[in-house]
Amino acid sequence: MWAVRILSENSQSIEGLSFVMKTKFLNQKIDYTGAELRSQWNYFEHGLLGNSAVAFIGSCQVEFSEMLDGEDLLAGQTIQGSEMLHFILEIYDINLFAGVAFQRLFADLARGELIKLNPKLRGQIERSGDDLYFEGRKLSISIAAPSVRSVLIHWAINISNEGTPVPTASLQDLDVEPLQFAQSLLTIASQELDSIVEATWKVKSIK
Repeated sequence: MWAVRILSENSQSIEGLSFVMKTKFLNQKIDYTGAELRSQWNYFEHGLLGNSAVAFIGSCQVEFSEMLDGEDLLAGQTIQGSEMLHFILEIYDINLFAGVAFQRLFADLARGELIKLNPKLRGQIERSGDDLYFEGRKLSISIAAPSVRSVLIHWAINISNEGTPVPTASLQDLDVEPLQFAQSLLTIASQELDSIVEATWKVKSIK
């Protein structure tokens, strides 16, 4: 079910084997339009085969033709921001329920990493579903969607508050450096998936 790989970068191991997702921070600016959330984009565009997560900085402008969230479509809401830190994850051989569960876990991991990088934020960042809020203002956006072979997750956090259609908060408000946050979140998310898969392997079946 899960791909098993020989030890590679960003991986933990059990007796010389690794099944953690590969991660990469992309140094080039990429403006997110929604078209990037497609199966094997991480592989064909950025060389990450299998379970993977990439992060990059760029604006966000999702047209209605690319929107996947029915609630946003029905409300006619725009999804945009002048500068955001984006994450695109692809996890194979799971259903959408598991994908949404990991999406919410990812948001909670992000909350924890923000507090680690700035302990003054403890008690000030709230999670509601897959979104984070600071002082009642929205910090992040996210969607999880199925492909034929995987579940894809887009999660992004504002670097600045320019160009957003609703009151927002940003990494600038939190005094958190985007690159450091991206690298720490990629690492902890990869380790968490590694731990989840390991947990499914070591439990005996009920007869």
